Amino acid sequence: MTIIEKAREYDNKMNEGGEGYNPYYAKLAKEMADEARQKELNFWIEWTPIITAERRAAWNLYVRSIQANGKIKLDIVVAREKKQGYTISDLKKAVAKHNTAKETT
Repeated sequence: MTIIEKAREYDNKMNEGGEGYNPYYAKLAKEMADEARQKELNFWIEWTPIITAERRAAWNLYVRSIQANGKIKLDIVVAREKKQGYTISDLKKAVAKHNTAKETT
């Protein structure tokens, strides 16, 4: 039985189907917070200042090579993100953190 199923069962028995105090929700919230912290930690382990600078240079070079009239098609960006394994949002987050703002991404 999953923790969500246990929480629903607890609500049905102890809270008469309502949503009062439920220890399973507290446990679930803690697990979700732990997962979020771990995900954030893994992100910063991967995105060192050197990796960020390299990926930024590669991204800017790629954008300059495909840019036409100052515009880039979204489907091209999405395809590139899938190919490279990270998103432009990831890159922007790392650039902001590491203050590698020599050029605008």
